[in-house]
Amino acid sequence: MRWLLQAADQGYPQAQFDIGNLYSQGLGVVKEFSKAIEWYQKAAEQGHIDAQSIIANIYYHGKGVNQDFTKAREWFLMAGKHGTIQDQYNLGHLFHKGLGGPQDYEQAMKWYLYSATHGSYTPAQYKIGLMYRNGEGVPQNGLQAKKWFTKAATQGHSGAQYLIGILYRDGGDGVFKNPTTAMSWFVKAANRGHKLARFSIGCIYRDSQPGIPQDFYQAMEWFLKATCSDGGEGRKEEGSEEEDEEGLKGMAEAAIGRMYLEAQGVFQDNTKALEWFSKAVERGNKGALETVRVLQREIEKEVKKSKKATLKFW
Repeated sequence: MRWLLQAADQGYPQAQFDIGNLYSQGLGVVKEFSKAIEWYQKAAEQGHIDAQSIIANIYYHGKGVNQDFTKAREWFLMAGKHGTIQDQYNLGHLFHKGLGGPQDYEQAMKWYLYSATHGSYTPAQYKIGLMYRNGEGVPQNGLQAKKWFTKAATQGHSGAQYLIGILYRDGGDGVFKNPTTAMSWFVKAANRGHKLARFSIGCIYRDSQPGIPQDFYQAMEWFLKATCSDGGEGRKEEGSEEEDEEGLKGMAEAAIGRMYLEAQGVFQDNTKALEWFSKAVERGNKGALETVRVLQREIEKEVKKSKKATLKFW
């Protein structure tokens, strides 16, 4: 440590970086992250790429400091092309969302492309697909979106798998509608815990599509899976569009309630329908609220009718 300190005090960036690592990990010294940051900063200011990456991520995630996207953007830019593929992705994300500075789709695409092409980083591939799908800084292009989603999807990115399913389900913009192919991609995403994919499978089985016969049993199974919090085989990948988990569960619960209400593959049961619609309302599903009120009135009528029949019998 003494020799490292001497070298660091003389301005050697590698020594400063190594001391930062010692304090960060508590190796031979008391673990002290504030001192680690101090030494990383010294090295980063002298152009040490790994130190610049660490400082950028410290500000990006707010680890040991207040989160500061402006400083994160500055340090990621310093590391630039020499940073990690995740650094390049993070920089693209800051430009994409306008965090820490102006929104700039051209710069976002540039850094996503560095990350996606130099390291096959699936979140970056997914985001490029999104930009083509949404026409953000580039002309809207379904085929380009599909190309980039496929790169991420074949490596297991569930968000990309789901969106390829959407492209094939809806068709258009250079992609031919194919419900069977859509279903295969939805199943891949669903098996990795993607709840909107699970819900979409349930809808396809409930409503039927060319090549996919109506199957209320399967619809119910998938709607029930969409209400679960088991996470599937994988976790939500970085870069995926945020899923409103409570909202999605509410949609699935309302769909189950509708199946009981309309006797779709189950016996008609107002009480069970009310139970599921009520769960949906508790999760903020406003569309289910009126159905709950109607069912409450219907059940009250049934109860009164039953009581009158009982009294008449006695």
